[in-house]
Amino acid sequence: MSTPARRLSAELLLRVERERSYLSSLLSTPPVERLSSRDQRLLTEISYGVLRWQKQLDWIIQRFARAEPDSLELPVRIILRMALYQLRFLTRVPPSAAVDEAVSLTRALRVSRAAGLVNGLLREYLRHPDVEKEWETFPDPLRRLALRTSHPEWLMGRWVKRWGEEAATALALRNNTPPPVAIRVNLKRIMPEAFIQKLEARRISYRRSAYLPEAIVLSSARIKHAAWFREGLFWFQDEASQMIPQLFQLKAGQRVLDACSAPGGKTFILAEGVKSTGWVLALDVHFSRVRVVQAQRERLGERNVLLAVADLRRGVPLRVPLDAVLVDAPCTGLGTLRRNPEIKWRVTEDDLRRLAALQGEILEEACRCVKPAGRLVYSTCTTEPEENEQVVRAFLSAHSEFRLAKPSVPESFRPFLCPDGFLRTHPSGRDLDGFFAAVLVRS
Repeated sequence: MSTPARRLSAELLLRVERERSYLSSLLSTPPVERLSSRDQRLLTEISYGVLRWQKQLDWIIQRFARAEPDSLELPVRIILRMALYQLRFLTRVPPSAAVDEAVSLTRALRVSRAAGLVNGLLREYLRHPDVEKEWETFPDPLRRLALRTSHPEWLMGRWVKRWGEEAATALALRNNTPPPVAIRVNLKRIMPEAFIQKLEARRISYRRSAYLPEAIVLSSARIKHAAWFREGLFWFQDEASQMIPQLFQLKAGQRVLDACSAPGGKTFILAEGVKSTGWVLALDVHFSRVRVVQAQRERLGERNVLLAVADLRRGVPLRVPLDAVLVDAPCTGLGTLRRNPEIKWRVTEDDLRRLAALQGEILEEACRCVKPAGRLVYSTCTTEPEENEQVVRAFLSAHSEFRLAKPSVPESFRPFLCPDGFLRTHPSGRDLDGFFAAVLVRS
């Protein structure tokens, strides 16, 4: 019988493919949480590893099956990817155990007719494990690089052209490593120093953020199961994401719109900034995503966050001038590949143009409710200029009433403020997700 961790990993990876789900969301579901801590760690390692190194793993399948991976049934592909990942990257898993588990999974996933193929391919790989020597002889340097880093060729081609091969390779390899676990302390319930005392009392490893006094980086996400999470003492949010609301320099009593608010981390930082006398209207186009923000609001005890379902392309559902508007626009998410490696295999170059048009439409409507001297912050979690500076420049060329402002920020933010006036963070630089932001001020 296959172990519970491996069987559930296979089931989650099947859902990622069939339902276009995100692994990070699936790992918070009851079947995973019922596993032992050890099995949860193994499941997480295998599942993320398969998604991060999928291009390499599929090339190996093609090499030894002598057939395109897509010609195999999806459960068989998943089983082979999982086993090959363990054989290539997990030194504590004996090769015989990885092969036997893979064969057992063919029965568990009802593809036992493929057991011979799975067993034979994996044992053939064990006889020829140094397959990278083959792809390093390929004449096309971009194909070699894409295989070495397990990224799509079109994406590696863009990055090499923009930054050079060394920087592009460093970013891609960084994307294949686990990200840090960053949290934001809920200042309405506890101060950072008091929260740190709790961590130290439980001997939980941590470090203070170098950029934000309210942010803490942990050694593990297992704190989610602590009572502190249910009590609303903190929420999970990357440090780069936490920087974006700071660009507003909010004051008590101000009125703010968060135009694309889910999952809500930036929303609640905005709510902190306007204090109890101000308010934040948090919108999202999908009811299910608004429910996520609502659940966070209840857990954190926020009382000055209003929620609504709205498509900004059809207009802003209020007619009062606002001090600040955040457009954290829907994007490809290419700055978050450490957390969401499945994005690599879903996004295409055409998506950059499609999303840029959507981002422009949202900006066009959101800007209408910014009052004179008010701030409009446009942000994304992508690395690509079509979704970032090109969207902002197109907006400014059509709206002379707005100007790009270089914000006054804490000294710790200075490394991320660029000469062109934008804020950028980079995964391969300071262990942050890749974010972009522009501050636009209305005259």
